[in-house]
Amino acid sequence: MKIYQIFTVFIFFVSFGGYCQSSAQDFDEELDSQKNKIESIKKEIERTKKRIIKEEKKEKTVARKVTILGELCKANFPKLRRNQRSLVGDFDW
Repeated sequence: MKIYQIFTVFIFFVSFGGYCQSSAQDFDEELDSQKNKIESIKKEIERTKKRIIKEEKKEKTVARKVTILGELCKANFPKLRRNQRSLVGDFDW
């Protein structure tokens, strides 16, 4: 009877040990998978940050160009009006 008890305990530990190993292996695989996903998300965040910075620079450049164009128009509009009046005056019938 004692040998059966020892054998049963032995079988129990062998089967439980195999379960622990597979659980540890599954855990390691899941951990690696999550690490890869985290790295992928970090890379995507960095790409998005760079894209946002690039777009902000474009926006500032366009705003600067619009401002300069507005200033040029404001400065040259009176001159254009004078030239227009003089041209119209030249063709007065």
